[in-house]
Amino acid sequence: MCKPDRYYRALTRNLHEVRFCLSHRNAVNALVHVAPYTSWSFFSYAYLALRNDMFAHAIKVFDKHKDASSFWYLYRCNQSEIGTLLKNIDLT
Repeated sequence: MCKPDRYYRALTRNLHEVRFCLSHRNAVNALVHVAPYTSWSFFSYAYLALRNDMFAHAIKVFDKHKDASSFWYLYRCNQSEIGTLLKNIDLT
């Protein structure tokens, strides 16, 4: 059985990780947009760092370890509601 306090902490943590992932993605897209007009040397390092951080945050959300408070923990705790929400998402 899932403990309510752990569930809400896990939900909060995952939402923060997704927010960080999206903000890093926005920064990467901004760097790619200005790259043709700048010296790419510094920005290439910033691009790689931001991209690596973006993926690191996404990995934390989808960690499948049984003790991780990731998306999969939330899904195990509340399969019916999350399953309904996922069916309504259009990824196209």
